[in-house]
Amino acid sequence: MDRRDYAPEQVLAHQILRAAASERWLGILDLRPGMEAADLGSGPGLVALQMARRVRPDGRVWAIDRNAAMVAQAARLVAAAHMEEWVRTVEADLAAVEPGELPVRPASLERALVANVLHHVPDKVRFLGLARRLLGRQGRLLVVEFDPLRGLHFGPPPGERMAPEELEEAAERAGLAPVAGGDAGEAWYHRLFTPA
Repeated sequence: MDRRDYAPEQVLAHQILRAAASERWLGILDLRPGMEAADLGSGPGLVALQMARRVRPDGRVWAIDRNAAMVAQAARLVAAAHMEEWVRTVEADLAAVEPGELPVRPASLERALVANVLHHVPDKVRFLGLARRLLGRQGRLLVVEFDPLRGLHFGPPPGERMAPEELEEAAERAGLAPVAGGDAGEAWYHRLFTPA
């Protein structure tokens, strides 16, 4: 099932259930006050809110998703949390747009997160290439994906999961260099990249 087929409330429920895991991922990403960051494929926005709490008072988070219903849910969540000053929601298909078509300036992000998204994307190299162009020279991109061998009781079936080697190859082709990688919780692995 394509993630666009999920209701925003269903994805939000999953984000709530994995909030502790998301906090762990944000620790790996090393978000700090004043940073400009993005949640690329943000869904209904809970993780973007978690990110914003780390970059306040002078930072900003872009919550970007291709699904209009997800972006609308994220905007409602941000408004309910009174976090509009720190979170901007954007509807855009990151596998299809060019950096100049986004409100995020190219090379402006210090941190970006792609969590449980890339296995849905047909052109992973293009998606990661756009993420690379949005990152500043010292920026970091954290990709979290479902492990093909662990946590099989939830998430996509094993045949739809992205192997770490496939992610690493796509990232290299997109102009990203590995910084770190490893376990990201019960069902996930992570890879941290920087522009090559």
